[in-house]
Amino acid sequence: MPRGFEPCLLAVLRLSLGADPDTRVSTGWFRESLARTGHLARAAELAYSTGDEVKRSEELLALLKERVARGCRAGRGRGVASAGAEDLCGAQELAESIPVRQLRDQALVALVPAWARAGEYERAVAVAESIR
Repeated sequence: MPRGFEPCLLAVLRLSLGADPDTRVSTGWFRESLARTGHLARAAELAYSTGDEVKRSEELLALLKERVARGCRAGRGRGVASAGAEDLCGAQELAESIPVRQLRDQALVALVPAWARAGEYERAVAVAESIR
């Protein structure tokens, strides 16, 4: 169960924005805020709400690069490596879901050093080999 102010703040923001998401919600500060606070899946949902495939791919790539650049946050009560690996699994799934091939490959390239920093060298090699 999530604790703290973040779930409450997200609920207030959602209610204040209304039910009809527009470009202010799907891009910009709200999406970036979600990604920065560790809600990558919710930020990706907003990016998927954009209609244009290229724009959607660019937003997903930006989310992934921002998340990888900030580093993976360690989970409470778990080791840093396991928390980082779990977060990177989600980031890799996000990268593989990017529809535009060139941008998907860029996302996977960004993940290779992140996997290596997490100590997952075999996974880093596998991701590097999967890039076309």
